[in-house]
Amino acid sequence: MSPAAAGPVVVAPAAAGEATDDSALLARLDIDWGEIESEGWTVVKGVVPPEVCQRARRLVDGLLGPPAEVVTDHIASSTIGLRKAQGQVEDPPWPGPQGICDWSGVGPRPPEVATYNYRHTIRHPIYDEVMAELVTDATVAIHRRLLRTESLRLTQQAFVRSDYDPPARAAATGVVVDGWHIDHAFLAQQYESTPRAVYYSSMIALSTIESGGAPLVVQPGSLAEGKAEAARILAAEPCWCAAMPDDHYRTELSARVMPAMSDSVGSAHEVLCDEGDIIILNPMCLHSASPMCLPGRTRHVVFNTFIDASSTFMLLPERGATRPASKFSPELRTGLAARGLESLLGWLAPLEPADTQRRRYFGTAAKM
Repeated sequence: MSPAAAGPVVVAPAAAGEATDDSALLARLDIDWGEIESEGWTVVKGVVPPEVCQRARRLVDGLLGPPAEVVTDHIASSTIGLRKAQGQVEDPPWPGPQGICDWSGVGPRPPEVATYNYRHTIRHPIYDEVMAELVTDATVAIHRRLLRTESLRLTQQAFVRSDYDPPARAAATGVVVDGWHIDHAFLAQQYESTPRAVYYSSMIALSTIESGGAPLVVQPGSLAEGKAEAARILAAEPCWCAAMPDDHYRTELSARVMPAMSDSVGSAHEVLCDEGDIIILNPMCLHSASPMCLPGRTRHVVFNTFIDASSTFMLLPERGATRPASKFSPELRTGLAARGLESLLGWLAPLEPADTQRRRYFGTAAKM
């Protein structure tokens, strides 16, 4: 029986203090681990039930409203109504979701929303029980194995809806990309350490993603090219790498690594999925979003991003600083706790100083 036919897989949570054994769950999934390691992405089929995908799409459409180039008015009115319907949460005042809706700090923090070029993003907190169901047992098990950790932490949940984009459709010939980029660069020590000091994202296809239907586009071979360039930089400039501030892995190192990667659209690959499939993505893989070129269609996906609990250097101030879990909704907390997964939001300690994190890779603690 194929993984899709078998349906979602679930294993009981481990008892307190007991190491989690994900082997039974992972054995039921068709996962190309080699593709993740060599190319930086793979598709895992049939993980999320259609009913959960449908509920998630309804949630997104309820917040965004009908497909449109911009959905500002609908978002503002719906988040205001959401604030009035929910109770007080313990969060400091916040300037609002990227200018779309202001928040005075009274009532619950609204979702962080961005809308641009027919693509709309909703980032936590998202007040619905389906958010916990979208953190699937399979996803957790995959990320535990990839990061070599029992101390997994969830850093982000974000919906993206791509609406039909007439300007892009008019110009479309073959694969259309919006802009090649990498989200983060890492050095070899970070991949080789145990636990790994990198992150991976999972992208759940909440609707079927066809060619031209706003698929993720990846560049084959780019991850190997990026790792080779990072190794060259480390060998040539070890002092620069050792002194690099935390945020510069995402900015400066990425900017130096990316030019070594091929960005030929002719070799680009559209990652196509059925509803309920999960794409696992290494952020150092060269990739791009693409527009929705199919009239009358929308694409819905949700991202979950995970790191090991010790990799706090990747929690940047603009993403929530010391307590990113404060951005997550009570519904997510409750739903994860019911499955024994409350530790995914277990951000209790302040961030470590940057130099402490760097010593993991350039000092005596580099081999873990």
